[in-house]
Amino acid sequence: MAGRDPASLKRLATLCVRTCLGVRSGERVVVVADRENQDRAEALVAAATQEGTEPVVVWLPRFRPYAKDPPATAVAAMKAADVVLVALSQLPSTSSCTPPPAGRSCRPGRGSATCSSRRATGR
Repeated sequence: MAGRDPASLKRLATLCVRTCLGVRSGERVVVVADRENQDRAEALVAAATQEGTEPVVVWLPRFRPYAKDPPATAVAAMKAADVVLVALSQLPSTSSCTPPPAGRSCRPGRGSATCSSRRATGR
């Protein structure tokens, strides 16, 4: 999407991945995104790769308010991941994408990448 400064996206993605979530080498990272946020997804992938991970990207159609859950394969990928990074225009209204109580989250703002971790370290 035009108007997003690549340097700012890189800086914010690094902040989310490295500082907020403390992603570590070897962790299973899934980036869930829609095509409207491809630049954000790519920044998150680059930041996660810098930390020594091999992120997998799950592309979803844009959600409308009160949309149903994402496809079961996307939910399975998120559940199997150590860290889930989300770059969606609209989050689903259901709990499939919600981090568990022990998880950590970083929300730079609406429309920004929402980062959540399933790691139960309590950080």
